[in-house]
Amino acid sequence: MIHQKLIQEFIQKHTKNWFEEDLPQLKEKISLGLPKMLTDLADSISQVCQQASQLQAEGHKGPAAYLCISYLYTNILENIWEYRLDLYDEGLYFDRKECTAVWKPELIWDCFAKRLAEVHAAAHTGFYRNKIRPFHLTEIKIGMAEQYHMATIMLAQQIIEYAIQTPAYQKLTKTPDFQIIIGEYQDQGLVIHQEQGGDFGNRIGGE
Repeated sequence: MIHQKLIQEFIQKHTKNWFEEDLPQLKEKISLGLPKMLTDLADSISQVCQQASQLQAEGHKGPAAYLCISYLYTNILENIWEYRLDLYDEGLYFDRKECTAVWKPELIWDCFAKRLAEVHAAAHTGFYRNKIRPFHLTEIKIGMAEQYHMATIMLAQQIIEYAIQTPAYQKLTKTPDFQIIIGEYQDQGLVIHQEQGGDFGNRIGGE
C-alpha cells in the first residue's frame, strides 16, 4: 500500500501540467517550424499517392478512398516519434496492396522526449531509486503521449489542405468522397479532409 502511494505521488509530481507547461514552447516551435512540417507531410502524402497511382495503372488497386495518418503505440514504446501514412481503396483494411510512408512531426515530440528523459532521471535518484519500475515508466509514457498526439492532430488539421496541393495527389484516382483520417492505427480516427463536402470532424471506427 505504501509502495503504491509512493508511485502515485511520483507520477503526480513529475507529470502534472506537463503539457500545459510545454504549450508556450510548442506554439513557438510550431510557428517557426511550420514550413518544414508542412513540406514533410506533403512529401509523405506524395509518396503514398505515387505508390497508389502505380498500382492503379497496373490494375492492382481501385480508386483511393482513404488516407490514414496513424499514431502507433508500438512506436511510442520504442521512442520512435513518427506517424504512419497508409492509402487504401474502398476495401480499407482489406486492401492488401500496401502504399505507405512516414511523417515525423519531430518539433512536437521532441518536447515529449525531453520530459521522458527528466522522468527517467528522477526515477533513478534519491528516494525513488529501485522503487519506480520500468513498467511504471511505460505507463507514464503511454498516458502522457496522448496529449502530444492531440497537438499533432491539431497541427495536421491546420496544414492538411496545403499539404495535398501536390501533383501526385492531384493525379491520384480517388473516390468522390475520399477522406483523410488521423488517429490510432486501424482504429477510430478523425476526418480532417473530405473531397466532396461531408461533415469534417466526424469519426470513423476501426475494423
